[in-house]
Amino acid sequence: MTWDELLDRLFDRYTVDMDEADRQEIRENIVQDAYVELAAFIGYGIDQGDLSDEEIDAALKFSERTPIMKRSLITDALEELKASRAST
Repeated sequence: MTWDELLDRLFDRYTVDMDEADRQEIRENIVQDAYVELAAFIGYGIDQGDLSDEEIDAALKFSERTPIMKRSLITDALEELKASRAST
């Protein structure tokens, strides 16, 4: 079982008696928390200078579709890192 499957199973089990608005709010909080943690790892990878080109591209795609990341310093740093690698 993947962590996604476990999350879905437990979410369904423990929120079954909640109304849909409360269920949606919890789901959104889970997703937002995951985004924050992923953004932290991306930032750490930028600081360490060890992100691969594939990871940079994936992080940029993530930032394009994630409101918390749009126009962020992390996105700016990723774009600069990608541009600097392209010019070398």
